Amino acid sequence: MMSQQTKLKLRIIAITIVVLAVGMQLQFIIIPSLSSYIFWFVVGSFILLLITS
Repeated sequence: MMSQQTKLKLRIIAITIVVLAVGMQLQFIIIPSLSSYIFWFVVGSFILLLITS
């Protein structure tokens, strides 16, 4: 079992990754070396949210 604090931290990390991916998709944030992995960032953050629920 994870503590509530650990779950909250993982959720914050997952939401931050999704916001970063959306910003990269809309070209507000430009990180050329990570642009090809946007899909996998979103998949990874979805998995994090599933683990914490």
